[in-house]
Amino acid sequence: MAKRGRLVVLFSGGLDSTLLAKLAYDVLGKDAAALTIDSAVVPRSEIAAGRALAAEIGIRQHVLLLNELEQEHFKTNPPDRCYHCRKTRDAAAWRWAGENGYPTIADGLSYSDLDDYRPGLKAATEDLIWHPFIEFRVGKKDIREFSRERGLPGLALPPRVSGHTDTGGPRGQGRGVSPRAWLPEGAGAALPAQSCRGGGG
Repeated sequence: MAKRGRLVVLFSGGLDSTLLAKLAYDVLGKDAAALTIDSAVVPRSEIAAGRALAAEIGIRQHVLLLNELEQEHFKTNPPDRCYHCRKTRDAAAWRWAGENGYPTIADGLSYSDLDDYRPGLKAATEDLIWHPFIEFRVGKKDIREFSRERGLPGLALPPRVSGHTDTGGPRGQGRGVSPRAWLPEGAGAALPAQSCRGGGG
């Protein structure tokens, strides 16, 4: 992580991103920042809790307001909306990162997330978001244990579907496709050969 230089963590206040923000701050100090996306689909309690967690960690947090409800994929509600939501958020995050001198954006997607069909992983990988927990094979169980060791509460955030039911990709595409196909060459070489199942982004 130290080799990445200045880094911004996509920070929701959930268990995964809270641990990642803590690790980034411990390694990089003032060169680490937390970026939280705020929109009408995010409960106010999550934003407030995220601010408190960032303050507890000590990491500088920026809350970026995004009008997601005006996006075309929210209006038309296609089967792959989770993919488009992530693309929209990543684009906004990269704009902010570029304006503020952060060459790397990391998220809290974990090695365990490769067990499910997650269009958000596909979108984020396309958008060159770094997944350190995937790269170093850190799963949900590991994250819970590391968080307890460091006294981090975090939030057990439920999937945010906003009234949308994921049908496994556009017209059923995505099911049966290995998540290794969504990662950079070599990154998924050691992954078990397993199919994706239904799930949100």
